[in-house]
Amino acid sequence: MQNRGVSFSLDPGALNVLAPGRLPLHTLCPALAVLGDGRVMAYGTMGGDAQPQIQATLLPRHIMYRQPLDCRA
Repeated sequence: MQNRGVSFSLDPGALNVLAPGRLPLHTLCPALAVLGDGRVMAYGTMGGDAQPQIQATLLPRHIMYRQPLDCRA
C-alpha cells in the first residue's frame, strides 16, 4: 500500500533522520484507482493501524456494490 519509511532520511543532519522510535511526518494512506471504464479515482483514509484494511474495503464497496464514498452508517 505505502512505504512510510520513504519519509525518512539517512543523512545524519536531516530534520527527519531515520532513528529508532521515530514516526513518519504524515499518516495519510492515499491510493489511486484506474477503472476499466476510464474513470480515475483518488481516495484515502486517515487513521491508525486500520488504514490498509479500510482501503481494501472502501474501493470494492464503491465499485461492486455502488455504495457512495460519503456514506454515513
